[in-house]
Amino acid sequence: MPVKKSSRLESLLRISLCALLFLIPWQTVWLYSQPIVNGFVWEFGTMKIYLTEIILWFSCVLFLFWFWEKLHLYKKKKKIVFSFTKDRAFTMAVGAFIVYCLISALWAIHPELALQQALWVMAAGIVFFMLYLGPLSWHQASIWFIIGATTQGALGIMQFFTQSVGRTTLMGVGAHHAWEGGAAVLVGESIGRWLRAYGTFPHPNILGGFLCLSLIISILFFSSVKRGKSMWDPLFRYLIVGVQLFALFVTFSKSAWIAFGLWVFSFIAFFLVYYTAKSHKVFAEKAEQFTSFSLFCVCGIVALVLFFQPLVASRFLGSAPHELRSVSERISGYTESLHIFSAAPLTGVGVGNYTVAAMIMSPGAPGWQYQPVHNAILLVFAELGFLGAILALLILCYFLVYFFSRVPKKYPEYTLFFVLLCIPYAVLLLFDHYLFSSYSGLVFGAIYFGLIGQYMEHVIHNLSTSARKRSRK
Repeated sequence: MPVKKSSRLESLLRISLCALLFLIPWQTVWLYSQPIVNGFVWEFGTMKIYLTEIILWFSCVLFLFWFWEKLHLYKKKKKIVFSFTKDRAFTMAVGAFIVYCLISALWAIHPELALQQALWVMAAGIVFFMLYLGPLSWHQASIWFIIGATTQGALGIMQFFTQSVGRTTLMGVGAHHAWEGGAAVLVGESIGRWLRAYGTFPHPNILGGFLCLSLIISILFFSSVKRGKSMWDPLFRYLIVGVQLFALFVTFSKSAWIAFGLWVFSFIAFFLVYYTAKSHKVFAEKAEQFTSFSLFCVCGIVALVLFFQPLVASRFLGSAPHELRSVSERISGYTESLHIFSAAPLTGVGVGNYTVAAMIMSPGAPGWQYQPVHNAILLVFAELGFLGAILALLILCYFLVYFFSRVPKKYPEYTLFFVLLCIPYAVLLLFDHYLFSSYSGLVFGAIYFGLIGQYMEHVIHNLSTSARKRSRK
């Protein structure tokens, strides 16, 4: 009987996690408090509960029971001795950061907002551990994440060609049209107004960041899975990557373009170097597939830039008032973040309370104008101070140290391989705030690192197996 219960529990946990990975981009939400500031909705002061949050916390409960059963079975076979290992140091750093976010509500100006944001941070941490330690394999988790991302990509492409986003309350999608004020558009005398792709997200930059990360996961996945015998198999793979790439392009998100472009070119250079090395036969087995997908992306980007050259020029070289205003707002946001940080440099103003502090500093503006600084690193410093930033840095350090220590000494190039996977996320952090300021952004980051963590474990296992076989010979 216990085996059957465990089996049912694991099956239910698998289904719940697959649903979460597929549905996480959808913004179905219950807004139970939506404050109005000077006649306009204060978006970052809104209290809300997402549908996927419910799935997430349900999965968390299942995971705790599942993990407890696994731990209990492990104790029967082997005695657990506590020691300060690298993985435990990382877990403790994550726990300390979550606790710090929670207690920051004690000194936050708006404690309810701080608690909401802290729970989102906790949810992100839990998602990472559920993916990294849970019953879903790398391949199973990646498939559902890629399906969800491709659905978003197809929706974004449709929005770009129809130049409208229809309101769907059930799916959490707001209405946007190219002719409406406030919509994210490209504007120019020769091109008129072009609506950027939103997907189901509140802004194209968020869709762009999501697709940037999902493309990387897709390329890793298709490069690690054996090709089927059908002639349609490679076409299907390139179609999925192509849909996401096209959708990423029509978001016209500069940060996402830079992040993905930097990753693609660095990966091509990386694989060309190690593919030619005779001592890296294990590595070379996958290099051809990685390189072919990367070159496909480069060719696709070049073709899209040439075809939509007027729109690209407007985005990067345009002098439209809204483009100039966007740059000006970003620069003034950096200055504002330094002022907010200086108000409480040690502890910060409280997680989720950046816009509250901005409102006190500069009252009288409409609610929509109060936004976090477009740099997640500066946002962490402003909201959590030096103490919170140090804890966040410890998480990063222990994460890298743990995986570096797991890589076999015969294959040091895989440490660089892992660092390259982290670079796109770092670029997105530098150019926008949503990876820390929003529920979706926090969970995206957790899913991304959970999946690449699983992938690295998969690769390390294969490398270790290969090394043992060679030593026997």
